[in-house]
Amino acid sequence: MLNLSSPTAEILTVGNPADNLRLLSVMLSESGYKVLKVPKGQDAIATATAKIPDLILLDLVLPDLNSYEVCRRLKEIPELSTTPIIFISDPPDALDRDRLFMVGGAEAIAPPFHRSEVLARIRDRLTLRWQQEQLQYQNRRLQAEIQERQNAEETLYVYLHTISTELRQPMAAMATILQQWLQQEVPQNMNLAIAQLSQRCDRQLQRLDRLMEVNELEVWGTALDYQAVNLFNLVEDLGAQWQPLLQRFPARFHNQIAPDCPLVNADLRQLERVFHDLIDNALQHNLPPLNLQIAMIKNDGIFITCAVQDDGCGIEKRRRDRIFSGDRPVLAGRVQGLGLGLYLCQQIIKTHGGQMSYLATPQGGTTICFTLPILPSNPLS
Repeated sequence: MLNLSSPTAEILTVGNPADNLRLLSVMLSESGYKVLKVPKGQDAIATATAKIPDLILLDLVLPDLNSYEVCRRLKEIPELSTTPIIFISDPPDALDRDRLFMVGGAEAIAPPFHRSEVLARIRDRLTLRWQQEQLQYQNRRLQAEIQERQNAEETLYVYLHTISTELRQPMAAMATILQQWLQQEVPQNMNLAIAQLSQRCDRQLQRLDRLMEVNELEVWGTALDYQAVNLFNLVEDLGAQWQPLLQRFPARFHNQIAPDCPLVNADLRQLERVFHDLIDNALQHNLPPLNLQIAMIKNDGIFITCAVQDDGCGIEKRRRDRIFSGDRPVLAGRVQGLGLGLYLCQQIIKTHGGQMSYLATPQGGTTICFTLPILPSNPLS
């Protein structure tokens, strides 16, 4: 952007360097301006495109192109929209002023040149250009602030809508059960009834926690604590942690990752969270019995591709196509929490420099794949 504290603007002169332009160049150079000189219109277009000048002095008579056409083509370059173009008219009556303004020219000057007048007019044009750029900058900032506010309002609406949709039905069901108990319709197996209510409460608390995690992720981002992670050991630990629940479901868990799999450069805690969410999704959205396996399906020397696969009912195509289609999940009651969990997983993998995707398989079920960077210092197997 032009600095008006000193005359350091770059001025491009276009035309025969003899007489008029030579005199103007001397005036400008002595006043501290940087002067670039080209003789032809084609040269002016190429030079101005490569490096945007702050002002252009354009001779009315050029050896190759019509000067009005040169001005028009210069003004068609978006970066030159605020660059003033001043015509040099000699003789003065040769200039078509209507045509000058029509093609985007600012004004014209003609010999004899009076130093103080020429410098004042150039300084005024540069000041006007700077003010126009300032106005455009302020407008861009205002538009960005408006967009940020709209995004914040949309985010707030999504959270409120999700909370309302996700919690309305289970809360209404629990309220109905409690009303029945107040009317002395107490179930015979009270422990089982209380356990079911507790499980429902836990599920809703998990959904609320996930909403808060989404908010923190979008506001603060995901900071990673990178370390060398052995995926085989990680998945073995996960299988042990989930074993009691898998036995009750029932589901069988298979660790298909080789013990000598390359180490990955990842945040262990965040990576555990991805695996936990994907396993939890598989159990939530399928009926028993279920086979669940985690495998490494590709190694290109830079990234490895992991897959969490089940042989359940799969994801409907209309939902499958939009799971990873955008940065924000589609949050509605019918999604049943799937969007939030996968959204968080996707953002964690993106922060690692990887990608997450849905893999369609002929045998059905659901396969979620994601890539992780291999530890650079680790010898590849």
